[in-house]
Amino acid sequence: MEKMTIYKKLLEIQTKLNVPKNQFNKFGGYYYRNAEDIQNTLKPLLAETRLYGIFLKKDVIEQV
Repeated sequence: MEKMTIYKKLLEIQTKLNVPKNQFNKFGGYYYRNAEDIQNTLKPLLAETRLYGIFLKKDVIEQV
């Protein structure tokens, strides 16, 4: 069994990662994907390649 480099693992994840746009914005009339959709699809691929991800949430409310 060939030992995969980090680059081959990342390439495999990028090749397999497909996150459909299942969220719908009624006001704008368009479909989109959110960060949670991406994370839920990405986590099994990370486990498969024995990598891990660090997901930082930086939502800040600013008054303009």
